[in-house]
Amino acid sequence: MLHNILRIMSWTLAVAVLAAVALFGATGVRADGDTAIYLPMVVTGNQSAPNQPAPPQPTPNQPTPTLPRGSVPAKLVGTWFSGQLLNLTYYNRDTGVWGNAGGLGHMIVIAADGSYTRVSHLEIGGGSTCVSSVDVYSAGVARAEGNQLLLTPSYARTRTVTCGTTVSDTEGPYDTAAIPWRVGEDEQRHTRLWLSEAQGETAYYRDGVGPQVIGGWATGDGGAVELYDPATGAWADPTGASSVWYNFGADGSYRHGRVEAGYGGDPCRPIAMTYEAGTLEGSGSELRLQPTAVLRHTVSLCDPTDFYDEALAPGAQERWTWLFAADGETLSIIRVSSGFQQHMLSRVP
Repeated sequence: MLHNILRIMSWTLAVAVLAAVALFGATGVRADGDTAIYLPMVVTGNQSAPNQPAPPQPTPNQPTPTLPRGSVPAKLVGTWFSGQLLNLTYYNRDTGVWGNAGGLGHMIVIAADGSYTRVSHLEIGGGSTCVSSVDVYSAGVARAEGNQLLLTPSYARTRTVTCGTTVSDTEGPYDTAAIPWRVGEDEQRHTRLWLSEAQGETAYYRDGVGPQVIGGWATGDGGAVELYDPATGAWADPTGASSVWYNFGADGSYRHGRVEAGYGGDPCRPIAMTYEAGTLEGSGSELRLQPTAVLRHTVSLCDPTDFYDEALAPGAQERWTWLFAADGETLSIIRVSSGFQQHMLSRVP
């Protein structure tokens, strides 16, 4: 909708729209499809003429102000994002050059020592002849005092671009921001950080695999659970029913088994059993599975000595989204990378 609005805006109105964006107050889309309110306002200051790009104005030799000591609880530590994960270093403080943000949204990284970096990118007019954007970078010290998160920047920068022309590139502000915060699970059990700023409350996802999904999960009668032992090369006996199993490891690995029992009542029908192992990554509600080994065991249901084994070529990385059902116990995973597929899984030992 923003694209259509921009097409009917005049150049003057586009400038006004960007100038009116309040501190972290523009709109964007989260990974779950909800609309979030975020991205900073245009910080006023010395501006070049609209038709003349403003050169970067790095100030690497400016004295660093004395900052308070950082202190944050462990549950605040991590990389938090709303919209898309951004390139944390897309602003170079040494050269004053802005690079590619890598997405739309905003992100804050909070370290255990209380240091933080916050970046934001808003863009409107993509696909048109007039692309405008606001970029913000800040870094400093974070302190948590009760439900208040105090962010004191040691460096801050804001750039505004209208129709491809830089109209401002300014430093600051350096005031401490006091932001009410809370960390918890949303209704689908994703870990979230909620920050309440002037424009309202915005929810962030945490980067990384959610601890909620770590462990074993299965459907069916359990025939796919640990169906293959990599140490011995032994396969489990088929049960005659189809089933699916996943084990997501905290060490960044995963194992997956599935049994395809076919249809009909033939007591000697072939059963296909597949074992897969690989690496696991995740962010927010997403899981990324990269298989490194895939084995298949096809066996007669009535004669376990009648079988055929083969090693398959590992496929491309698969992206899945995850959420818990209303009961808070059933895990739903949905493949979003290639062909729709959904599994409703129950936890297994």
